[in-house]
Amino acid sequence: MSEDAGKSNGILQKMRHRVFTLLRWSEKYTRTDMVYLAKGGSWLSLGKGIAMLSTFVLSILFANLLPKETYGVYKYILSAVGILSIATLSGMGTSITRAIARGFEGTFKPAVYAEMKWGIIGGISGLAVSAYYWVQGAYVLAVAFGIVGIFLPFINVFNLYGAILSGKKRFDLMVRFEIYTQLINFGLMVPFLLFVEDVYLLILPFLLVNSVVQGVLLKWTVKKVPLNNKIDPEAISYGKHLTLMDLVSVIATMADKLLIYHLLGPVQLAIYAIALAPTDQIKGLLKIIGQLAFPKFSEQSKEVLEKVIFKKVIIFTLAISPLVAAYVIAAPWLFKIFFPAYMSSVVYSQVFCVSLMFSGSMLLMQYLQSQSMKAELYKFNFINLIIEIILIVVLVYFFGLWGAIAARVGFRFLNLLSLAYLSRPRTAFRT
Repeated sequence: MSEDAGKSNGILQKMRHRVFTLLRWSEKYTRTDMVYLAKGGSWLSLGKGIAMLSTFVLSILFANLLPKETYGVYKYILSAVGILSIATLSGMGTSITRAIARGFEGTFKPAVYAEMKWGIIGGISGLAVSAYYWVQGAYVLAVAFGIVGIFLPFINVFNLYGAILSGKKRFDLMVRFEIYTQLINFGLMVPFLLFVEDVYLLILPFLLVNSVVQGVLLKWTVKKVPLNNKIDPEAISYGKHLTLMDLVSVIATMADKLLIYHLLGPVQLAIYAIALAPTDQIKGLLKIIGQLAFPKFSEQSKEVLEKVIFKKVIIFTLAISPLVAAYVIAAPWLFKIFFPAYMSSVVYSQVFCVSLMFSGSMLLMQYLQSQSMKAELYKFNFINLIIEIILIVVLVYFFGLWGAIAARVGFRFLNLLSLAYLSRPRTAFRT
C-alpha cells in the first residue's frame, strides 16, 4: 500500500470513528440504537430512493402518455385488486417478521401454503367481478378482472422474502431484491405504456412482478439466507388476526378511489391519484423507520418500549416538519415541470401533504404489532377505520375530491390520537 493510500485509509477510519461516536452520543437523547438505524437506514434508503425514482418516472409517463380517463380506469382496477388481494392474508408478513426476529425461522413455509390456499378465494372473487362486468356490458373491465382472477392466488404470496430478510435484519439483501423488482417493473412497464392502449394489458406488469418475480426472489432468499426449522405455533393464527384487522384498513384505503370512480368518473380519479402520488411516495420513504423499528421492537419487552415510544414519535414528527413545508412550497413548480396536464391537482396535493405530520402513528402501530397486542389492534381497526369509511363515503358524496382530501387528512390525525391512547403507558397503574 502506498503512503498516500495509507493516509487516505487513516482519514476514512477517523471519520468513521467520529460518526460512530456521534451516533452513540445521540442515543441518550433519542433512546434509539442510532448505529443500527444509520446502517440499516442507509441500505433501505438506497432501495427506497431507486424505487421512488422509478415510480416518479413512471408517474410522469402515465400522466403524459395516457389520457386521463384511461389512467383513471387503471387506478380503479389496481384499487380493486388491493381489496381482492386481502384474501392472500396480507397481515402474514408482519407476523412472519416478528416470528423470525424471535428465532422461529421455519415459520415462513406454512405461511406460504396458508397464503396460497386462502388466495384461491381472492381468485374466485376476481372472476366473479369479471362475470359481473361482462353481464353489465363493461367488457374492458370484465377482461381486466378475468386476468386479475387468474393471478390473484399468487399476488403478494411470495413477498414473504421481505419478511424473512427484515426479521433477520438482512437489509442489504432486501434492498438488492427491491432494486431488482423495481428495475424489472420499470423495464416491463415502459414498453407497455409506449405501445399498448388497452387498460387490461397495462395491469400485466404489476401482476407479473407481484407473483412470478416475487416467487423467484423467495426461492433465492431461502437459498442465500440460512434458516432453522423452528416454527412459531402462534404465527399463522396471528397473521390471520392481522389480516382480519387489515381488511377494514384496506377497504378504507381504497374506498375513496372506488367512490370517486363511480360517483365522479375516471377523469376525476386520475386528478386525485396524481395529487396523492407525491405524498404517498414520501410516506413510503418514511416507512423505512418503521421497517427498521419493527425487528428491534419485537426483541424488546413491552415495559421497556412503553417508556420511550412517545419520545420517539415526537422526535420523528419534528424531523419531518421541514420536509412537509418544503413540499408545500415547491409543489406548484414540480407539477408545472412534470405534470403540466394536472395543474388542478396542485392544491389538493399541498393540503394532503399536511397529513405527513401525523406519520408518527406508524411507530405506535409497529409497537402494538411487535408486542402482539391484539385487543388494542382490534379496537383501532374496527372502530377507527369503520369511522373512516363512513367519513369517506359521506364527504366524497357531498364534497367530491375536497371531501376525499378532508377525510384522509382528518383521519390520519385521528389515527395518531387513537394509537397514542391505545399505546399509553400502563405500568404506573399496576400494583
